[in-house]
Amino acid sequence: MSGLASILSSYLPCCVSNHLYIISLSLLIWKLAHLDHDLSVLWATLTYPSWRLQRYFSGKVIWITGASSGLGRALALQLSNYPCKIVLSARRAAELTKVKAECEDNGADPESVMVLPMDSLEFGKLPGLVSEVLERFGTIDILVNNAGRSQRSLAEDTELAVDKGIMELNYFGYVAHTKAVLPTMIANKTGTVVALSSLTGKMGTPCSTAYAASKHAVMGFFSSLRMELYSHGINVCTVCPGPVRSNISLHSFTEDVTKEYNQDVQDVGRKQETDRFAYLMSVALAARVPESWISIQPYLLLTYIAQYLPSVYQSFLFSRGAQKRIKKFKNKECLY
Repeated sequence: MSGLASILSSYLPCCVSNHLYIISLSLLIWKLAHLDHDLSVLWATLTYPSWRLQRYFSGKVIWITGASSGLGRALALQLSNYPCKIVLSARRAAELTKVKAECEDNGADPESVMVLPMDSLEFGKLPGLVSEVLERFGTIDILVNNAGRSQRSLAEDTELAVDKGIMELNYFGYVAHTKAVLPTMIANKTGTVVALSSLTGKMGTPCSTAYAASKHAVMGFFSSLRMELYSHGINVCTVCPGPVRSNISLHSFTEDVTKEYNQDVQDVGRKQETDRFAYLMSVALAARVPESWISIQPYLLLTYIAQYLPSVYQSFLFSRGAQKRIKKFKNKECLY
């Protein structure tokens, strides 16, 4: 019996240890499979608790374009939890006023929220708008380029005017606004420029060729700009959302530049909630993550595959996902 007891005593700890290892590994895999953000943002969520976010955003002047709805509105509401100053810009002044009221209901000081209507395509007015912000708050710490539109149409049916229109708004609008703000940030030797791209800016997407092109252009410009501004002490952050529950589909371009998609599908399909996205984005900005991927699965996993195994991704895309998406589009179904 003493021999058996000796064998059991040496075997059991090893057995328990192996089981704990398997359980721990299984839990880790489960956690990773259910992440709605990349590993850089995961680290940021662990290292930037609420008190640290409060300290980082305290006193910051943050200018958000496209702030009247969707991700811009959600980010404004998230930031209103912190003692910062927020500039809200979009074309619809009435909607901006509503967002300002929501920020105040959330605890923001009325004097800390500025409504500044603007059309992102009126590039000539940008210097004057920058002056208005500087006159009100004295500086601009964070610029969030968020205004833009998506597209739902097949390339073979799409007018060239649509491609040009999307590039004007989604790409040149960001570039023009950033260049208007840069002199102030360079003079201060500090600041953060943020560009909302998309997971579509990392991989192609059927039925959104022009939109994908504009987001690829955003990634190229701002990734290069990050290198140029490093010596000035200015951060450049690109943020790539996946499908989010907003009205971006409702106002998307179609094959005709004069027609909107006009299909109200924001409450259909599996999409990330805007408030969850806004929280994760605020953490990524505070941690100054250069490039963030924020999305539910399986889109996040597909982005990793597209990034690191492009041939595998392309094979999967062409054989399954792309054809299903095109079929859904032709049948006027939700694409998600």
